[in-house]
Amino acid sequence: LGLEPPKDWEGFLKVCQTLKDNGYAPILWSTISKSQFINPMVMNNMPGKDALAKLETGETKLTSDWYVKTLTQIKELADKGYFQDHPLGTSKSASTALFSQEKGAMLALGSYMMATINKQNPDIKMGLLAPITVPKDKAEWWGIHTSTFMLGINANTKHKKAALKFLEFLTEPDISSLYANETGQLLTVKEANYKTPALKASAEWLDKKTMFQPRYTISVPEISQAVQTSVTDVIGGMDPKKAAQKAQKEVNNAINK
Repeated sequence: LGLEPPKDWEGFLKVCQTLKDNGYAPILWSTISKSQFINPMVMNNMPGKDALAKLETGETKLTSDWYVKTLTQIKELADKGYFQDHPLGTSKSASTALFSQEKGAMLALGSYMMATINKQNPDIKMGLLAPITVPKDKAEWWGIHTSTFMLGINANTKHKKAALKFLEFLTEPDISSLYANETGQLLTVKEANYKTPALKASAEWLDKKTMFQPRYTISVPEISQAVQTSVTDVIGGMDPKKAAQKAQKEVNNAINK
């Protein structure tokens, strides 16, 4: 369709409309997308990188303009039909299958899904993008990164030398590259050799300005859940201000436990 990754909110809406007009579901949503899609949606709307973390101290609130704006934009996507039919009832595997079948243009999940998708459709071409919710000249961040795979040694083990040797083995370029190419995950090993098209597309983002996943800065599970629920509430039709008020009430309850 001659489309390029949009660099502002109006461009994102135009791309979604063009996709919809041509018979594609612009965004494929799944039951776990709420926990991930919220990250790029708030990254340029928040007053600072620690805005979600400050929910725990009451320094920021979900009823603030920046968060209501975020929910309003998510609701706009839903109201304009930019998600597939019945998004809140679609499983991760189902949305992934639709993406692999090229029935949808964007999958609201992380790069970790790329290896699975490549197995389902070896000929598919993929890249990564994040919705930019502000004008281009106001955008500070272009994507989200996170670190969820960690290796450690049991402090009480009697085999620390062997464990250290095994960790050294796992971080050797050839071995770590094998892991990366089989799982589709980027690594923290500089000499890793990325061979798959999906990983090469992901590696381009290593030089871009990305924010650490803001939802992971929340340490209280109830607050994290309140944020996620507010997303599903607006997709389900709730007014953004009411969804924000409901979520903030849950935050207050968590703080005052």
